[in-house]
This record gives sequence, structure tokens and C-alpha cells, in this order.
Amino acid sequence: MSQVLGRAVAVALLVLAAGMAEAKPAVLTVPEMRAFGVEALAKGYAGQALEVAEALVLRDVKDSSALVLKAQALRVLHRLPDSEAAARQAWRLAADGGARYLAATSVAQALSLQGHRTLAQYWLRQAVQNAPSGVAQAQALQDFNYVRAQNPLSLHVSASLRPSDNVNGGARDPLFDFHGIPFILSGDALALSGLAYGLGVDGRYKLGETAAAETFLTFDASQQGVVLSEAARVQAPQARNGAYALSHLEAGVQRKAALAFGEVTTDFVAGHTWYGGQDLSSSLGASVELGHPLGRGATGTFGASLTRQIRLDRPVSSSTEAEASARLQAAGARGDQWQGSLTLSRVVSEDIGIDHAEATLGLGWRASHPVGGVTLGVNVSVRGADYAASPYTATGRQDLHWQASVQATVNKMTYLGFAPVLSLDLARNDSNVALYDTQTFGLSLSVASRF
Repeated sequence: MSQVLGRAVAVALLVLAAGMAEAKPAVLTVPEMRAFGVEALAKGYAGQALEVAEALVLRDVKDSSALVLKAQALRVLHRLPDSEAAARQAWRLAADGGARYLAATSVAQALSLQGHRTLAQYWLRQAVQNAPSGVAQAQALQDFNYVRAQNPLSLHVSASLRPSDNVNGGARDPLFDFHGIPFILSGDALALSGLAYGLGVDGRYKLGETAAAETFLTFDASQQGVVLSEAARVQAPQARNGAYALSHLEAGVQRKAALAFGEVTTDFVAGHTWYGGQDLSSSLGASVELGHPLGRGATGTFGASLTRQIRLDRPVSSSTEAEASARLQAAGARGDQWQGSLTLSRVVSEDIGIDHAEATLGLGWRASHPVGGVTLGVNVSVRGADYAASPYTATGRQDLHWQASVQATVNKMTYLGFAPVLSLDLARNDSNVALYDTQTFGLSLSVASRF
């Protein structure tokens, strides 16, 4: 359609939208037509805005902004599938970040109103990514948080890569003393170097809610594995990557209730684990946790759990674990986040190599503001375990496990709200039974959502 015809259509629409008995014809340019359509939509004349948008699209089928106007008008007219289609076409034709921002926002709006809130969250991440200004980005984040709050499904996806000198948790000393008789451990019983990886998805789905409580279906699926280095293959020629693969599936029901003294969360879960492609164990667990505000931004959390693990590869190694925990979260003077935790547990089993008591003390810190585009965090923990009996010593077995990790979230490399996290990890286990002396050092790469 020629520019003259486009202007003629705009004149007719202007007369129609004004609702006047008499009106003088006006000549509008394409930008003026677009502005008129936006104003008509803002004042509630969605039908007229749609006609303007369709005239603009007829003039130029690659007019992304006109397609966005069309999508918005169709949304107001409750023609949601058509609105989504127009917005997706606008996205495909968008030539810059501002156009992509408007298109992504329009796709998200149409999807959310159709009940597809998880997909809407993805498109709002696109809007955040392509926002042309800080104000626009803040609006997209606000919309994202609103849709997330309305979405019954909450998902968390994780992925990590970790080069390490001990991907199998092997011993660090090749010599092992068994009641005074020295043994040399096989290559696969020692630490093997390589690349460890992990993939996982967990989440929950809201089943129902009342004024004081919410009920969720929870789920968790994870896969861990290793790729052995050439040096590890020389050290342990019979070792295979698949022999160290660990898979886990879990499902359960969670209930959160708001009480006068805090929030109580109860969980009931069932899980199954495979190791090396073979059934390893099934488990049933129940837990309760109380979160109580302590004032000045601090929160105390107290929990207890009971888990029954049924070993399918070796029934005598089945166990029952009781655990009690306390955690304190608080904000520092500059807004840094601090967390301290104490966990006590007792594992009961017919297998003396599993039956033990342990205590774990942890401390974590995360900076409130990035420095040079990097947000830092530190976690340290120490765990002591006491095995009353051991097949390797008459005095039982005592372990002391240390772990430290420094994380750096690289905010400047954020994509769709996800940023890479570099983590330097060190773990060491000292035992009076040398077979359990281990040490692991590695640098891992994972991703984390910033919102």
C-alpha cells in the first residue's frame, strides 16, 4: 500500500476514534499513525488501535513495532492466541534491543493470560536481557516477580563442571595398614583425577492453599558423573566413567503453615538412587522445620528429620538416620548475608562401616554488592564422625572432615538472568583409618539465577 493510502486509512480511523459528528481530515505520517494507535489503546479504544496496527502492517509486513501494537490490542480484546502469534512475529523481526524488549513483554503477557506462566517467565527473562534502560529493566523484573508469584510451578535447574584431582573420593595414601599388616591399595581405590559434572532439576507445584497454609508437590532429579583423565586411566586401567555415575529421583509432599511464632514446613519424600547404572537404594523420609524471625533482619531455623534408606545392593547396609539442625541467617552492617549452622545426626545400621554419629558446624558469607562486577561468597564447614566399631581397628573409627569453598558470581556475563559462578573447592578428611584419608581440590563452574 502506498504512503498516500496509509495516510487515508489513518484519517478515517482518526475520525472514527474521535467519535465526532464533524471532523476535518488530517494527514498523518507513519510515526504519527503509530503514536495515534498507542494513544487509542491507552484510552481504551482497542478496536481502533488494532485497525491502525493492521494498516501499518499491511504497509510494511516487517514493521516490528506495529506488530507489537497489534499484539497489545488483540490482548485487550481477549484474542490471546492471535496476540501471542503477533508478538512472536514481532520478536522474529525485531532489529534492536528496544524492539526485542517490547516484543518479549507482549509474548509474556499473552502467555501469562493463557495460563502458561512458566513460559511467560522465560520471555520476561528475555525482556530483562534486552531492556533498553534501567527503568525498563526494573519494570520487567517487577513483572517477572509478579508472574512467578502467580505460577503454581516453581523450577530450579542446575548444572556444574568441576575439574578435580579426586573425582572418585579415593584415598590419598597408597599404603594401608590392616592390623599391622601393610597393604598397597589398588589404583581405583586411590584418588583419580578428571572432570566431574552434575545436572539437576528440582521444584514444586502448588496443590492448594488456604489463608494460613500452602501444600506443594515436590520433585528432584539429578545426574552426576565423571570423565576420567588420561593419568587416571593409566593409574586404574579397569576404571570406567560409567562406574561412577550417580542418578537420583525424588518426589514428595510439602506443607507450609504460618503460625503465630513462625512458619512451619513439613516434608514427606520418597526417593530412589542408582550408582554405576545399578539400583543402589530406596529411601523414605519425613522432616519438620520451624523458621522464626529474631529481629533486625535475622531468622532462626530449627529442624528435625528421620530417613530410612533401604540398600538394594547390600541389604545389611540399610540404615535409619535421625537428624536435628539449627541455622541462623542475619544481615551484616553493610548488608552482607551471614549464615551459621549446626547439625547433629545419628545413623543406625547393622553395617559397622555405616553406623555412626556425627556433628557438622558450618559458616557462610555472601557480599551484598559486587566488586568489579563480581559477587563473592565463602562457605566453610567442619564435620566430626564417630564410628563405634570398625573392621580395620579395635578402637573404632574417628573422622574429621574439613571443607572450604570460595564462590565468585560473574554478574557482567549474565544471560537471561543467569550468571556463571566460579568456585574454588578444597575438602580434606582425616581419619585414624588411613583408608578413609582423602583430599580433594578443584575449580568448578556452575550457573545461578540472579533473580
